[in-house]
Amino acid sequence: MNKNFNIIWNAARNMYVVASEFAQSNSRIKAQARAVGMASLLGMFSGSVLASYTPDVESGEFVTDEILNQGDYQQVYGNASDTAIAGGRQDVFGQSSGATVTLNGQITVWNGGDITNITSNGGNVSVNAGGMATDITFTDGGFFYTNGSAVATNVVLAENTAFQSGTDATVSGVNGDGTAFSIANGLANNIILNANDSYFTIYENTTATDTTVNAGTLQINDGGEADGITVKGGGINILGNAIANGVELFSDARMLVSTDASVTGTHEEGGAFDITDHTAKNVWITSGGSLQVNEDGTSIDTVVSGVRSTQYVAGIAKHTTISAGATNEIDETGIAEDSVINSLGVELIDSGKSINATINDGGKQIAFAGGIAENSTVNNGGTLRVCGGNGGCGKYDDVELSGVGTAINTTVNSGGTLWLESENATLDGTTLIKTGGILYAASGVISNEGILNYEVDSGVSRTEGNIIQGSGGLKKTGQGTLLLTGVNTYAGATDVSDGTLWLADSGVIGVPDSNTQSMTASSGAVNVAAGATFGGSGVVNTDVNNSGNIAMSQNGDVGNTLTINGNYTGDNGNLYLNTQLGDDNAVTDKLVITGDSAGSTTVYVSNAGGEGALTAKGIEVIDVGGQSDGMFTQGNQVQIGLYEYRLYEDAGDWYLRSQTVTPVDPDDGGDVTPVDPQYRADIGAYLGNQWMARNLQMQTLYDR
Repeated sequence: MNKNFNIIWNAARNMYVVASEFAQSNSRIKAQARAVGMASLLGMFSGSVLASYTPDVESGEFVTDEILNQGDYQQVYGNASDTAIAGGRQDVFGQSSGATVTLNGQITVWNGGDITNITSNGGNVSVNAGGMATDITFTDGGFFYTNGSAVATNVVLAENTAFQSGTDATVSGVNGDGTAFSIANGLANNIILNANDSYFTIYENTTATDTTVNAGTLQINDGGEADGITVKGGGINILGNAIANGVELFSDARMLVSTDASVTGTHEEGGAFDITDHTAKNVWITSGGSLQVNEDGTSIDTVVSGVRSTQYVAGIAKHTTISAGATNEIDETGIAEDSVINSLGVELIDSGKSINATINDGGKQIAFAGGIAENSTVNNGGTLRVCGGNGGCGKYDDVELSGVGTAINTTVNSGGTLWLESENATLDGTTLIKTGGILYAASGVISNEGILNYEVDSGVSRTEGNIIQGSGGLKKTGQGTLLLTGVNTYAGATDVSDGTLWLADSGVIGVPDSNTQSMTASSGAVNVAAGATFGGSGVVNTDVNNSGNIAMSQNGDVGNTLTINGNYTGDNGNLYLNTQLGDDNAVTDKLVITGDSAGSTTVYVSNAGGEGALTAKGIEVIDVGGQSDGMFTQGNQVQIGLYEYRLYEDAGDWYLRSQTVTPVDPDDGGDVTPVDPQYRADIGAYLGNQWMARNLQMQTLYDR
């Protein structure tokens, strides 16, 4: 044997090779010599022989009993026999027989290749289009794959073998449970998928019967059909207008389907369901499955449960129940009606509309920019989150979004939360915030285009510190108290129907009209109903119509001023004032009206620690800046010490006085008897009693 070797560059292989007299004119080296030569070359650098196999088995060559370890790669154009593939890979373009595949090793048959008598113990066997495989046995696990028009016969699968194939292949064999299966001429029968990586595809114009999915996925493509499907685990994908009849879904099974498909079946928990004529009824989506309701589709009574389980709504979805990590996602053209969102369920309104949703404990409804939540009811523990145009509530945070999220006719019950993500998030219709309900504005601003109704129960006091803006109005119901502390600029009416609406020192309602010196407001009026109370020490930049009660102070406080930058009309209403009764400089509550006054109002005065004193002009309690046509009538007797205070009008303003007006000088210049102080009525009786007692004690000498 020639032992003289040279290292030369082989342009065809783009590498250095060892050349000897075995080198041929086509720059190819006999496989045996090449292997020995390469081993010698590698030995010069590593001190040991690394190669134990022939990397390329050329056409006409034959190798046997070779070993492919982890990382080894062999191409067979000739013939390989009894190869031990222990973690390596063998690609067969010629023939390979008797191979054993272990340790995630892989044997792949390509177009024109042929493998026979292959045993896999945890290894992978792949047969591509144009390839053939015969007598393939899986003893434990492993992976069997066919692609396109591959042909595989007498395939024995282990119970835990992953099987990937489709109805375009020709395959016959035995399932892990010993039952036979077959795929031929576009018809698959008795396919059983047992491993998570299993995947069987039913293509257009082909059919599968009696398929069982214990793990992995069965996919029916658009135009395909399957009859008799049992899905215990894993999932089934029904695409386009595919047909699936007799589907039996277990609770751990996953189904991906759209309303274009035609499906009949049962669900372990939900009973019978069907999808026909673009309408899905009683479909259960669990374990990460999905139902796509297309624009021309409708779903009725869908249950979506489990993490990553989703109903996508571009059409109409009625009576959907969402829970346990599932999502009901409503697209631009989608409408969801009567959704029930339970614990950990989420309804995402991307740009469509949800109507009459009920959000229970742990449930969440999110209206993104362009999305509308209408007539939602938020119960204890539930949340409705409304996003603005430039913030996606975490979903589209870095995306410029047009439009705003809107909640229409929302009811927030005790423990529920209505969350406004930005200033652009909008309320419309009637928003009812009941006692214990939470209205949270992340920006500190509530944009309201409808009626914001606070219902506060008796004995409860609620504070709203956010700024309320927009064209809408505010309504106060319930016998409790609502305290406004913000500079509110909303333009609608304020209706105090029940209980008390109170303005803190910083509280403002409405925006004054800057075009008028009288500061007459351009906002809707404050309307106080009979039996209700409005007041505080803030500013009202609008008209006030009083059929109920107005007060400035609570709990014995005194010295507060309510300013009305508008007109005041009393409709048999009441005005309550606390005054520290004394002289003209006494501390008192005060009503300031920069506009006109009209109508009739009864004034009730309570003494706040005053001891009484003579007044001159009096204690000013009502200041009217415009036309003073309103009649303010004292409703209670006010007495302290020796004095009684009465209400008088003077130049359009109203005062409490403890004496009558100063008499004018007579025309003749004569003396005028001064007017006595306005003593309380019982002072005269007291003096009369003193006179009578004195006379009774005065005895004459005769009487003695």
